[in-house]
Amino acid sequence: MLGALLFPVGFCTLCLLGLNLLTGVFTLVPLAYSDKRPGIDFKALLCNWGLVFVGNFVGASGMLTLFIRAVMRDWMVSTGVFAAMISTSVSGKVIAMSMPNLIFFYLDFEHSIVNMFLFPSGLLLGGEFTIMDYLLWNEIPTVIGNPVGGVTFVGAMIYSTHYKTAPSRKVESDDSVGVPAE
Repeated sequence: MLGALLFPVGFCTLCLLGLNLLTGVFTLVPLAYSDKRPGIDFKALLCNWGLVFVGNFVGASGMLTLFIRAVMRDWMVSTGVFAAMISTSVSGKVIAMSMPNLIFFYLDFEHSIVNMFLFPSGLLLGGEFTIMDYLLWNEIPTVIGNPVGGVTFVGAMIYSTHYKTAPSRKVESDDSVGVPAE
């Protein structure tokens, strides 16, 4: 039931962004072909179907989905970390960290460290997969995706919008460094 309610959200988003699903181009491209639209011959029709098929297949594949869920997870958690740095009160820090984390848990994004606990626990409880299954089909794409999300969507964005506005840092010589305390 939930899937039936959520599928139209993804479908509408794809259509509104001008992206293609194979089922849509099965309808629209033959119409353009039969109307003899410029640039649409039979070879172009087959090429379009092939490219959209490959794109849909890659988009639906587990590894890419896992990687994207890992990217999104780190976007949320890194946003919480950064938001907590902005706040000046403990309650503000807790709220700032909690909101993005609630989103990441609710949307079932992938967290490599959480998975380091969950998957071995699943094995101990009788899960029917191996350590190699876990590493190859979960941990590796998740570990790759997590820093991509944090660096791309939080670190690089904050840096690119604030690096020129930050006061310049001057490192002062401190003669007491390396001197034992009295």
